[in-house]
Amino acid sequence: MARYVDCCDTVTRVPPETPWYTHVGATVYIDSGGQLRTSITQEKIEADRTMARNEYLRDEAWRTGAVLVRDLADHASINYERALFPACEAG
Repeated sequence: MARYVDCCDTVTRVPPETPWYTHVGATVYIDSGGQLRTSITQEKIEADRTMARNEYLRDEAWRTGAVLVRDLADHASINYERALFPACEAG
């Protein structure tokens, strides 16, 4: 079983892990470039998220109709679809 986490998607971190709760499945991280990563450290994930948030604020958040923060924008299902089914996008 796999647990997919798209970069900054805040929903994938709710509820937070505690001694009484843990997320199940092997985490497959979708990095800021949309690539699937199965072997990545938490430190690299945090660095990728920080970079992605900064780029989003600079390039996207100010646009009319944009979601204000990447943590919410990354919850869109299209992000997961693009990472999991890249061949479909070309068609």
